[in-house]
Amino acid sequence: MTIRRARKWPRDRAGLLGFLSYLALSVLFFGRGVIADPAHRLINAGTGHDPSLYIWGLVWWPYALAHRLNPFLCRVIWAPNGINLAWTPSMPVVAILAAPLTASLGPVVTFNLLCILAPALAGWAALILYRSLTERYWPALLGGYLFGFSPYILGHMVGHLNLLLIFPVPLAVWLAMLRLKGGISRSAFMAAEAALVALQFGMSQEICATASLFGAVALGVASLVYPEDWRRLSRELLAPLALAYALAAVLLTPYLYYLFAFGFPQGSIASPKAFSSDLLNFLIPTRTSLIGVVSVLARVSSSFRYQHEATAYVAPPLFALLALFVFKYHGTPRGRILLWTLAIVWIASLGPRLHVEGHILFGLPWGLASQTPILRSALPGRFTMYGFLLIGAVVAIWFSETGWSKRVCAAAVALIVLFTIPNLTASFWTTRLDVPAFFASGAYKRYVAKGETVVILPYAGGGDSMIWQAISRMDFRMAGGHTGPTVIEDFQRWPIVEALYFHTSIPDEGEQLKAFLATHDVGAIIVADHGPPWWKPLLATLGVPPLHLGGVWLYQIPEAELAPYRTAQPLVMEARSDRARFEALLTAAARYVAGGAPLDSLTPRKAEQMGLLPPHWSTGPDVYTRNGLWLGPYRRDEVAVGVVGSYEALTVIIGEYRQYASAVYFPYPYPLNGPPQGDTFMRKLVMVFDREELARAALHAQPPPGPPKGFK
Repeated sequence: MTIRRARKWPRDRAGLLGFLSYLALSVLFFGRGVIADPAHRLINAGTGHDPSLYIWGLVWWPYALAHRLNPFLCRVIWAPNGINLAWTPSMPVVAILAAPLTASLGPVVTFNLLCILAPALAGWAALILYRSLTERYWPALLGGYLFGFSPYILGHMVGHLNLLLIFPVPLAVWLAMLRLKGGISRSAFMAAEAALVALQFGMSQEICATASLFGAVALGVASLVYPEDWRRLSRELLAPLALAYALAAVLLTPYLYYLFAFGFPQGSIASPKAFSSDLLNFLIPTRTSLIGVVSVLARVSSSFRYQHEATAYVAPPLFALLALFVFKYHGTPRGRILLWTLAIVWIASLGPRLHVEGHILFGLPWGLASQTPILRSALPGRFTMYGFLLIGAVVAIWFSETGWSKRVCAAAVALIVLFTIPNLTASFWTTRLDVPAFFASGAYKRYVAKGETVVILPYAGGGDSMIWQAISRMDFRMAGGHTGPTVIEDFQRWPIVEALYFHTSIPDEGEQLKAFLATHDVGAIIVADHGPPWWKPLLATLGVPPLHLGGVWLYQIPEAELAPYRTAQPLVMEARSDRARFEALLTAAARYVAGGAPLDSLTPRKAEQMGLLPPHWSTGPDVYTRNGLWLGPYRRDEVAVGVVGSYEALTVIIGEYRQYASAVYFPYPYPLNGPPQGDTFMRKLVMVFDREELARAALHAQPPPGPPKGFK
């Protein structure tokens, strides 16, 4: 490994000029839409309420420490039992470091400032790395721009603050290079790397884990490329790096205790198969880029799953430059390390199964890695960040060593910048934040006692209740929250929670609601004015008149109304709901078939439209709905009926109706031939009936008399 002699750099030795340049671009691209009203506008490209958890976390961690509460075992959300925050992206390190800003400016303004700052920090850290790699400033500045404003950054500029704060990653690589060059002592390297590992872990466990993984991959490639230097590499880098991780583990001891002491989450937090890069995304950008708004490209990119996670796009000039780099450097050790590692990153980012224009095809190598406890929660589509770190290095090396003339270099840079400019519509990156006056003015204090438990609608991730609680400085507790893609397991057991989450109706919803409120010590329900209309009939079952106060409806629930339900059990309530829903679907299917309607058109939505199911049961047009209903054709002239539930609650249904079914699947698609294997909590039960079996099963379910509605 040869070390180039240092060249004279501009006076910007600390990269401050580069950082300020990136910061100005970040303000120009993303900050314009929030500058006029940063307390009521959010950097969030219209993808929902994901920023609410990060905004809430900015308040929670300083609040918990100031009030001498255990910050990991939080009981102000998902009350009364609470939640272990160690497995949530609540960013404790960021919250603690930003506490002065949060206290003076508020959590919403602080969140916006951090989102604007994140691309500049990422670009600056990459600039430092590339300048050390090439010993040239301007090529490193370009590489830093490509990393700091990469499609990865653009894709997560939807409010995913924990995935934007990635500057420790290039700094960690820079320290490793500095150590190999002898520019930093062993002890200083260990201390600095440990600090960066702890910092990144406290901002995003996922990024810390995957950065460690791909760092190990790069070192493994280096050992193949430089076999004669492996002993030196191990002595100078690997041993102190291992000690740095051990030191970081000591610093993170409290966090690690709560991370592992209570076991791993069941399954991945989100589906790695769904959050994987589409092969076409490497060539086709999404609307986050300026060129991605071109209609012909937008039509293709609309097929990509989860648009904000589609971050693999490599601009054509960069692909061309990469091809030139392969031709020139493929035989050099430096080129092999960069190119081989890039190939591994790209293959891994495709996920456990290949996606092409939204279609899921055959299996890929990442399917094996996704079975490990930590990496099963890592989403492959996010690995593109490491690809852009490598591409930035390729660009920096090329322009620092190319023999092109200044004019050719300028033209090439102009093309690269043109094809990588973000969407310039300011409103694309921001959304309006609605904070009812009830919370903003502090009026809630006159109606909600300090520490009282409330339910806020829209529920969980469907609204901004976490932000409203943060603005209220945790004065009340919530029997709900938004800490991930779904509600936590203890709450999933209650059927009414599913109804609140998906805005749907369920059997005996009034009884289900009261049982949930009573067992969770809820004293009031607060509903935003803009909430969907379905909540009015449901809350009318409480028998209390609501108060209209500052943009919300407040239902104060008398103790006597809930007293009979204090001893309700979630398993009993779930079993009642599961059976009622299954038998309603079964009856609807039998009446649909008896009416002579085409079987291939049967869905829960179709049955609802024909009056065969109650209104507001389905959540979409498909055979399987998000709220766990299954109704539709199956194979030849058969009907599949099913619900989602826990095995303990579904055993009565299985015992009564499997005698009529030609096939029973649980958890679907596995046939149920004995006690089910694996995780049986809230899984799909599907029973298949032919026409005769369906009629007999429907008779057992005692369908209501009279001709089916919707038929002549």
